[in-house]
Amino acid sequence: MKRVAIITGASSGIGRAVARWLAARGHSLLLVARRTERLEALASELRASGVTVEVRPCDVTDAVAVRALAADVATWAHAEVLVNAAGHGRGWGPPEPSRVEQWPGVVEVNLVGAMNMVGAFLPGMRERDAGHIVNVGSIFALGTVADGAAYAASKHGLRAFTLALRQALTGSRVRLSLVHPGSVSTEFGSVAAGREPRDVPVERWPYRPLLAEEVAETIGWILERPPPVEITELVIRPTAERQFG
Repeated sequence: MKRVAIITGASSGIGRAVARWLAARGHSLLLVARRTERLEALASELRASGVTVEVRPCDVTDAVAVRALAADVATWAHAEVLVNAAGHGRGWGPPEPSRVEQWPGVVEVNLVGAMNMVGAFLPGMRERDAGHIVNVGSIFALGTVADGAAYAASKHGLRAFTLALRQALTGSRVRLSLVHPGSVSTEFGSVAAGREPRDVPVERWPYRPLLAEEVAETIGWILERPPPVEITELVIRPTAERQFG
């Protein structure tokens, strides 16, 4: 049966960059996100390089839809890799009512969405005693930030979930990894500010942020470690970003 790498949040940012990195190395892919048109455009781009790419629009916060996705995938492929890159930072800023009402949605996508995906695809990995799950965290999983209370809470939760699950899988060869990026030049800033999703140009940053491609390359390096090696947790920051502990 075909082996496939599943990437959530594949329509933009880190997820899209991971898809391109894996496709360049011949991986068969399953792209998951809510924005169908963007997924189809990326799939067409990647198929031109000769790799197999499937598209499945899905809201990762919908546990029923995620379980249906896993059941569908099980009929034609083994999930070899799962990269949970879906996430956003809506509600960023002082705790005003308009932002507070967005907090539950941040936790739903960033934490519950990853839990849903892991819960759906982990059983098959355990049965085969093989697979690698990479959860995209944040430097704010290791600290806090005044304007991002819900975001930090969601990433702290994701970190605790991943590390506890790793302990629960003692004796298994399924690997779990966390990647904590600092500031990345993606749509995150515009979405967090409540604007139309678009990448923030690097030249508009006060310092040079990470590029999504650099985070993707780091995730790729983690995935390429030999089976006895598991990169449990890794922090990647812009060199100039020193203000966060």
